[in-house]
Amino acid sequence: MNTRRLIFFLILLGALIVGTMYILYVQGSRYSWVENYKEKNKGPYGAYVMYTLLKEYFPGESLIKIKKPLSVALPVKPAKTSSYIFVGPMPFYDSASRDALLKFVANGNHAFIASLQIPESLTEALDLEWCVPKDDDDPLLDFTKDTQAQANLLHPDLKFPAPVRLRYLKPYRRNSPPPVYYWNYFRSDYFCDREGGFVELGKLNRRHVNFVRISHKKGWIYLHTNPIFFSNLALVEKDRLAYVERVLSHLPSGPIYWDQFSKVPGRGDASSENPMGNRQFADRSPLDYILRQPALAAAWYLLVAVALLFLIFRTKRRQQPVPVIPANKNTSLEFIQAIGRLNFLQQDHKKTALQKMKLFLQFARERFMLPTRELDEEFVALLSAKAQIDPQAVRHLILMYQNIQRGSIVTENTLIEFSQRLDNLTHHCKQTHSR
Repeated sequence: MNTRRLIFFLILLGALIVGTMYILYVQGSRYSWVENYKEKNKGPYGAYVMYTLLKEYFPGESLIKIKKPLSVALPVKPAKTSSYIFVGPMPFYDSASRDALLKFVANGNHAFIASLQIPESLTEALDLEWCVPKDDDDPLLDFTKDTQAQANLLHPDLKFPAPVRLRYLKPYRRNSPPPVYYWNYFRSDYFCDREGGFVELGKLNRRHVNFVRISHKKGWIYLHTNPIFFSNLALVEKDRLAYVERVLSHLPSGPIYWDQFSKVPGRGDASSENPMGNRQFADRSPLDYILRQPALAAAWYLLVAVALLFLIFRTKRRQQPVPVIPANKNTSLEFIQAIGRLNFLQQDHKKTALQKMKLFLQFARERFMLPTRELDEEFVALLSAKAQIDPQAVRHLILMYQNIQRGSIVTENTLIEFSQRLDNLTHHCKQTHSR
């Protein structure tokens, strides 16, 4: 590589590094649009307003922030009736934390969990009475995709005259459709009049249940499938603030345990976390910490630059040229002809006919995407419609095939007639498909 080319690549590399730093540091968005629901996060989908609301909604009561596993930080028998609150994409409970939460509720306390996913370990430990037989693969939640949704409560004293509306907001590029959101809800086949099951408390879009209550010994567990209603963005409007206050009215007055430890880190997808190519990375990301430290950030960019230079100077091939391997030749036709001649010489007409029919059915599966397990009227109708042929011709061919299957001896004339009908049908199907 000559000196002029080297200088060109160094200038190009320097411009790339400067442009990247400009985009990351100068053009970066001020707020992250990821749903992390942290109590200190004042971004659109943080929980700063929610955390502040708890202090005002339960005046005089202590608000304890849980920073360790529930098995350590959550008291099993608090001195006063208390409430546990989790708001986030999904809680993670190990077996010890799950058991601690259930013992907390069993002693007459309350647990409120607003998350996109409900841990199966929690619902399985509750030993709920399902209304329908539940397989291990059956999901507890379903979802609907839309740019907005409506929510309301079912209790007459808490129900709004009109549902509370929330639109999902997120930066998106010009001339692109607005982003849609996955609004989760509980599947309807898990609700009935059985004791010990889900009790409906609220609905999404007037027909889907998104807020339920479960009794557990002396206490209650409340599950809400749309934590976005408890985000900062949602609580800036009075009607949505009133909705959250009425949801919290199900909890008794007493100490509040706010769980920030059980949040699963990095649950936001890449587009939610970094929608416009800014410098916001996933929560608790090691790269996020590196880029926040000037010395580590300089070392990181130096490492990237060295890696790029290595790629530039090592692009020359150093291995032996890979020999050209000729493409595989399709010898299926020769194989079929050889097998046919062999069967014909052995006077095994039945085997030849069955083999030809097998190849035709494979052709129908690949060419017309037809199921060929059952050669019934449905198969006749589908093949005649897609190949634009007379259904009677298909029926006659299938009838001959079934007679050959059941018969012990197939004459040469029968084989010739069957082969002619089959070849004519195959030729017609190929012509129809090529149009």
